[in-house]
Amino acid sequence: MEAVCKRIKEIDPSCVPLGYDSEANWFITMCEQYGSPYTSLDKNDHFQFNNETNRGFVKMFNEWFQKGYVTTEEIYGSYTSGLFTATEGQRCYMVIGSTGGASYQTPPTVDGQPLFETGMATPPQVNPSAPKVISQGPSLCLFDSENPQEVVASWLFMKFLTTNVAFQAEFSMASGYAPVIKSVQENPTYQAWLDKASGYNNLTALSVKLALSQSDAYFVSPAFNGSSKARDEVGILMQTALVKTGDVESAIEKLFKDAVGKCNFSIK
Repeated sequence: MEAVCKRIKEIDPSCVPLGYDSEANWFITMCEQYGSPYTSLDKNDHFQFNNETNRGFVKMFNEWFQKGYVTTEEIYGSYTSGLFTATEGQRCYMVIGSTGGASYQTPPTVDGQPLFETGMATPPQVNPSAPKVISQGPSLCLFDSENPQEVVASWLFMKFLTTNVAFQAEFSMASGYAPVIKSVQENPTYQAWLDKASGYNNLTALSVKLALSQSDAYFVSPAFNGSSKARDEVGILMQTALVKTGDVESAIEKLFKDAVGKCNFSIK
């Protein structure tokens, strides 16, 4: 990826070759790909991400940023799809994002014709023989109630949302989120939608099709009281570390130490 970014930058010096839309996803994914600790269910040691391996890849990405190879959503100030689809001024040529945001990578049109075709590939891997792809999305939460009928009704509604094949197919086609049950892929309407996937006007279908092909590589992070805080803190750590200059190594060490401290404080 670094070599590709370097070559793109040589061809178009004004561009930022790569956009990454979630600093937190970037950090967490790199931990998983390197086999390096991030968080744990161990109540005495939840936050394990301050280690040499993780500091090393953050420093590497700082170097990429300083060379103009990469930017992120927070640093750019918006989703990097804006750079990807730009027709003038600065732009980027590659974006790593989610299936839910794929439609925003749709190429602009002139006289009804798309200016370019968008290709999609699996995310770059530290170890291609053991790929890791983050799987996540909004949660469904069921709250208790003094009225047992409300609990039953809520449960039945949640069951419908997560197990009804027709609904899951419709929701996936509308939102770009991958379905949560495999049998949806046997639905004729859904299969026809996937078959129309292309890099012009059917980017959402293309992204879901690619995501489903990587199901064996999915991973999730453990959930516990404070796990969302860890996600927030490593995201802030990444965006802050990338722009650091001078004694970058010392600055990164402090960012990691502070992030772990804030995580531990949040659960006291």
